[in-house]
Amino acid sequence: MSGIDTKKLLVKQIYHDLKNKIISGEYQPGELMPGLKKLQAQYETSLPVINEALELLAAEKMLIRNSPNFRVNDLAQEDQLPHKLKYIAVVIAEIDDFSQIVFNRLEVECRKRNLELLFYRHEMNNELQRQQYDRASLHKNTVIVLFPNGPYCSWLQTSPHIGRTIIVDEAIPGAKAPQIISDDDNGMFKLTKYLVELGHRHIAHICAEDRSSGYIRHFGYRRALETSGLKYDPSMVNNGKFQIQASMIAFEQLLKAHPETTACLCANDYSALGAIEAMRKLKLTPGKDISLTGYGNFAVSEAIDLTTVDQQTGKICNQIAYMIDQYRNSGKMPQGIYPVPTELVIRGSCVSPEQK
Repeated sequence: MSGIDTKKLLVKQIYHDLKNKIISGEYQPGELMPGLKKLQAQYETSLPVINEALELLAAEKMLIRNSPNFRVNDLAQEDQLPHKLKYIAVVIAEIDDFSQIVFNRLEVECRKRNLELLFYRHEMNNELQRQQYDRASLHKNTVIVLFPNGPYCSWLQTSPHIGRTIIVDEAIPGAKAPQIISDDDNGMFKLTKYLVELGHRHIAHICAEDRSSGYIRHFGYRRALETSGLKYDPSMVNNGKFQIQASMIAFEQLLKAHPETTACLCANDYSALGAIEAMRKLKLTPGKDISLTGYGNFAVSEAIDLTTVDQQTGKICNQIAYMIDQYRNSGKMPQGIYPVPTELVIRGSCVSPEQK
């Protein structure tokens, strides 16, 4: 039994050594490999061990049998080098307005580069997210565009695939990858200051702190209040989780606890829809009884005349495309956090409190 294990170990060692020599270019595409007896003498082992290692490489199409020897496949190096891209794999929780725009743009960019676009959905399930990420990583000729659940994916820090991962819309501390996010701190800061300049002093916030983007928007809200000389009151904040139903309940609770509220900043446009539902139940009108803002500039925001923040999705897509091209050209991508500037979009859902 120990003899069989030793043979398997030798086969694997020789297989990996020869594979690395092919990938590194020591054995060039089209080149005839050394004969069996020469390799036997080089590795000081038996002919069956050498032959089995070569057969493994042939099964992977690294080698082509050129009886009685083997020849390096012309495509072997191209297929194995990590920056010879074939696929872009998007790993995402769900398709919303923001991610749909990114996905559609990626389709266009992939067609330009003759790349295939793959799609994996994890539905905000942490275990499924990791499984889908691992599935997307199986083929080494793939760059993974990951929309993570939140800032708590610590396993990414030590993932062997992090060097070919682009993280979008969330910041993962310690992850050595490009992390492309909208500048949500300054986006929410500018939005809050706009309400203060209109004259609002009792400004509530429907947050989404289970996501790093929601946490950063909350920070921008708080920073704007404090720099405006207004006291930050945590009881004026409630979690809507970026969801319509949860935000409706959150805003009902806020209005019950703080009837003096004259304005509300929502973590995204879906949260604003929830707030509108809560106001309808209470027979209140957005932009008249209470000023309301969203975040994201989703398609629905123009239809409901919602003041919001445009995340400049086109610029985010440009950054993703730039990172893909960096990887295609060099096999590497620059690490770090890359914030994309946001833009305030003023509509009719906000007025000064005197106009109520």
